[in-house]
Amino acid sequence: MLTNTVLDTVLILATFMAFFAGIWALGQKDIKKTLAYSTLSHLGLMAMAIGLGCYGVAMLHLTMHAFFKAALFLCAGSIIHACHHEQDMFKMGGLFKRMPLTSLTAILATLSIIAIPFFAGYYSKDTIINAFYVRVLNSQNAFNLTFFVLAFLGVCLTSVYMGRLCLLTFFGKSRSQKAENARESSLFMVLPLLVLAVYSVAGAYGVAYGKFSLMPQNAIDFISKAYLQQRETFESLSQVHTFEWITLACTIVGLAVSYVLYGKGKDTLYEKTPWLYRQIEMHGYFDIVYDYYITKVQQRIAELLNILDLLLIEGLIVRGS
Repeated sequence: MLTNTVLDTVLILATFMAFFAGIWALGQKDIKKTLAYSTLSHLGLMAMAIGLGCYGVAMLHLTMHAFFKAALFLCAGSIIHACHHEQDMFKMGGLFKRMPLTSLTAILATLSIIAIPFFAGYYSKDTIINAFYVRVLNSQNAFNLTFFVLAFLGVCLTSVYMGRLCLLTFFGKSRSQKAENARESSLFMVLPLLVLAVYSVAGAYGVAYGKFSLMPQNAIDFISKAYLQQRETFESLSQVHTFEWITLACTIVGLAVSYVLYGKGKDTLYEKTPWLYRQIEMHGYFDIVYDYYITKVQQRIAELLNILDLLLIEGLIVRGS
């Protein structure tokens, strides 16, 4: 069993990852980059579950995430193909009328990823934040409360950046000739999307209810036990349903925020606060810092060690002896 210090370290890093990746998704115009940062955010949620000691729940979210995120990425591919390799969401719009099956799949997967009740993502994503809530109530210290708030904000950000993606891509008017000329993809491309749409909706039913199973039984046995155990713990709280309603309300508020900011097909965040948008777009300058470390620090240390290895280890000690 991992020590509490290691688990707390995992929890801290995972919470930062879930929160900041969600923010950085709002600074991406590329539809695939938005989904990529969404993936990072949800990897943070999975690691968060590990930090909380809920290993089976982490696997549950990994599985549900595979369903709805695969659907979203394939929908993005279908959209890019139909829009003649255009990936900028601000040059799309109105695709629901032109690509109804792709759009419907993406919307169902979006409802799943933002954890609308009875969609696959609801059973895993809400279970993780519920487990964190239980920990806060049991411990009642500043450390857990601080990171719980950060984690909760990270969860709420999902509905903002996914609402942004759907509004810019599927609704409103076409904002480019490529979007205007887009047509639904072939059945060869659409059929896998429809299969994943079903999994995005009902993928967790076998885990939560023991029926309508879409996964192998041995996989269900492992994650179902963890889910039901965590659910039983959560149900024992007196204010359980109040917190669930608060979580749902914040998700809806997130969608409303995305509509206010992006409902007209414009990036209001960029227009009103370009300096803030620049920071988000550059994702905290993480890549710049990381690139500097790799090229200026790690690479030079590696070259020095390589020289020492060739001269001392291989040259003097091995060949010299």
